[in-house]
Amino acid sequence: MICTEHKFLQKLAEHEGKAEQMSQGFTDLQTNVEEFQVKWRTIIDNHGLDHIENPQAMQLKSDVENLTSTLSEIGAKIKHLTIALEVFTGATAVMGILGSLCPFFWVGSALGAIGVAVSAGLLDRAQGTYDAKEQELHSKKWELKRLQSADANALEELHLELISSKDNFTTLITRLGAFAGVWASVP
Repeated sequence: MICTEHKFLQKLAEHEGKAEQMSQGFTDLQTNVEEFQVKWRTIIDNHGLDHIENPQAMQLKSDVENLTSTLSEIGAKIKHLTIALEVFTGATAVMGILGSLCPFFWVGSALGAIGVAVSAGLLDRAQGTYDAKEQELHSKKWELKRLQSADANALEELHLELISSKDNFTTLITRLGAFAGVWASVP
């Protein structure tokens, strides 16, 4: 048995230079992986890879903001048209009553009726536009919510993978150091 151990030690002594090279190779690889880990983390931080936003979701957010603004404007127009309709209706009624006293007021009453008809038509058209835009807004909000939910899941998965990659790098670096130590201990 001693003879076998002696032969084994002789073989190891013959390959001492190779063992040193292997040890240095693992040490160099460990250093390279450590440097790569730092660069990888810098890339993630610089490009915000753990906080990516979907371009389609960004467009939908913009659409929702624009539609909200448009609905606000149309709502204000509807309010003004409603007031105008009430004024024309009231004025037409007064002209109608005065028209029974003096035929001259019948002209004002006729013009008031035209104003009521025009205001009512504009109000109906504005209300139709408002309803269509409101439906479009609800549709865009629903689509945005669906995308954000899907993106949140994907981003959470990416974030977990990035955290896992840090642990994987640490494990790899530790094992490379251990390999280097084993080869350094070979005589």
